[in-house]
Amino acid sequence: MILKLFLLLNINILLANSAHTKDKKDAKEQQKDSSQSAEYNPFGALVRCNMLPLEFIDCDALKDHNGNKTAQEEAGHGCLKIGGIRWHEVERAKAECTVLPEIECYGPRNFKRDGFPCVKYGEHYFLTTLLYSILLGFLGMDRFCLGQTGIAVMKLLTLGGLGLCIKYLIQIEFPVCSTPCDLRAYRTGLVCVCNSSYCDTLDVKLPKIKGEVLILSTSKSGLRYHATKSHFGSDRIKILHGPYHYGTSGKSKSYQIIAQSISKLEKAYETLTETTAYISTNYSATYQKIIGFGGAFTGSVSFNLKQLQSNELRHHVYKSFYSKQKGNGFNFMRYPIGGCDFDLEPWAYNEQPEHDPDLSNFKQLDQRDLDKIDQLNELRSVTNNHDIKFVGAAWSPPRWMKTNNDWTGFSALRIEYYQTWADYHVRFLELMHDKNISFWGISTGNEPLNGVLFPNFIHFMSLGWLPQDQGRWVADHLGPTLKNSLTASKVKILAGDDQRYTFPWWFEKMYDANPDVAKYIDGMAVHWYADKYAGSNTLDDAEKLFPDKFFLSTEACSGDKPWEIHEPILGHWPRCEDYILDIIEDLNHYMSGWIDWNLILDLDGGPNYVMNTLDAPMIANGSEIYKQPIFYGLGHFSRFIIPGSQRIYSKSTSPFIKSTAFLRPDGLTAIVFYNNGDHYIDVNVLDKSRGVLTINVPGKSVHTVIYK
Repeated sequence: MILKLFLLLNINILLANSAHTKDKKDAKEQQKDSSQSAEYNPFGALVRCNMLPLEFIDCDALKDHNGNKTAQEEAGHGCLKIGGIRWHEVERAKAECTVLPEIECYGPRNFKRDGFPCVKYGEHYFLTTLLYSILLGFLGMDRFCLGQTGIAVMKLLTLGGLGLCIKYLIQIEFPVCSTPCDLRAYRTGLVCVCNSSYCDTLDVKLPKIKGEVLILSTSKSGLRYHATKSHFGSDRIKILHGPYHYGTSGKSKSYQIIAQSISKLEKAYETLTETTAYISTNYSATYQKIIGFGGAFTGSVSFNLKQLQSNELRHHVYKSFYSKQKGNGFNFMRYPIGGCDFDLEPWAYNEQPEHDPDLSNFKQLDQRDLDKIDQLNELRSVTNNHDIKFVGAAWSPPRWMKTNNDWTGFSALRIEYYQTWADYHVRFLELMHDKNISFWGISTGNEPLNGVLFPNFIHFMSLGWLPQDQGRWVADHLGPTLKNSLTASKVKILAGDDQRYTFPWWFEKMYDANPDVAKYIDGMAVHWYADKYAGSNTLDDAEKLFPDKFFLSTEACSGDKPWEIHEPILGHWPRCEDYILDIIEDLNHYMSGWIDWNLILDLDGGPNYVMNTLDAPMIANGSEIYKQPIFYGLGHFSRFIIPGSQRIYSKSTSPFIKSTAFLRPDGLTAIVFYNNGDHYIDVNVLDKSRGVLTINVPGKSVHTVIYK
């Protein structure tokens, strides 16, 4: 039985890797050949090309044969005559149609479709013009369709135009000005594509009147920051599926929701499976305040930014992450002190001369850091974000400071270099400060247990610590040295910087070794890699023991487990779901911020000098960058749960709906919730002073609700 399970597991992994490898090849070619028809797959969800709805095909204008029936028969399409006195007299004819690029379907991609009415006025069909006349005639839209431009302009500048101006001036509704995502479908999911001339943005106006609501939605089926405006007490709001639901795939530049693609059977199924959830809040029950969200700027990130083929594309990266007006609004940046695994090689300051406690060769910054500083200055200039909190972390000292005289493996810091290692940190902070990069905080070292428990599994730079030794080092060396620095005395110290299973015992051992450590430690850092195996109760226990310390999640990424694909999977939704659920759980258990790992990697998940390749929220591919679903999952929190927001009590009645709620410093409430089920759910947001807001949300979708 065990052998059978083992074989099945390996077969599934091989199949997953096969699909993933094919997607990487497609990405490197940048675009599939859309002229070829998709092969028929009886187990797939493809429909016949000639059965696709109009949203997925491009049909030529009807040809007017002017009564020449022979010409019409030879062509096989077109009209004998245009128009008619009565609608039932209008001829119906065939048109030449082609499936849009990137849409997958079964059968010929070029075909003739029947049933188009032979009526046309001013390049617009009769029905379109009629609807414009009924609904938008006061704006002159019907006259534009008929080609009567002069009359149309006159109508627009009178009553209709005046009405629009008044509506805009009094801001009856707050506009959504985002640039939509340019979706591209791969076998493993959907990415948003940016190039030098185009990249999606998140540009929205927040509610200003009590009861107004802005809803941002992202889904597995293709929604990306889809904005909906409403107010408490309004009718039930339905967030429709994205354009890639029910097996359809392709590029959606119009960013429209294709409700017509849902069949009657599927609608009936959704009706049967819909359920109801309630999210309640209590403003009098308050918890931790948010410090921020962000990502890491490693050597690999710096390298990938250099490889992008234009300045404009690099600017898109910066704005997408750190712009407060058009991007995710990140305000944290984790920064390695020396080298890390995501570098082209292991390195540290003052590698030579050895056994040099005065750090005589550590007088200036390495060129690698100087290059990063140039990029960071460009980032701050392009995004106009000068409030970034830099958090430093060292992976390893120079080898001569360590007991094993190596970058990795079982190790500890030599006791005679305890003060030297503290001086090393402060020297780095002061040199960076001289270059106008002031650090908000540093950790006591990246994942100290790597050099104690996992030397045979971890092959990148590490320094082993026991909590008692680390406590003495901080209390006697790092803390006092930092406080005595002229430029770094206010830098915060974050202890731990390892997995959740170190909470809270690691910090108890540090305190036991030297109680003075308490006056130097400001917060406690944790990584996410063991969160599925170490319960959130560990965070609750730590909060009870150390209520005066903040908690910060300082590293996360996907593809790290031995059984996972160790590189990016383009458009993979389950990885985004992992992020969303982990952030919600962390925030609901006293976490004050959340920092992702690498901002951007290449298609292989690197570079990484030990081939420890992983996934990232953004993937670089020369002239293009791909925004993974992870990018949008992060933004639902980072853009709207701004620094200073305070968590308030919230509760969901459904096991499918995971949520967290915050009161922002500007008085707005931000609620983020995720539908972990596969079906629609009515989510009722209850607010005592505002009433009820009912939102019908699709399965596998995340939503941020902001209201006044």
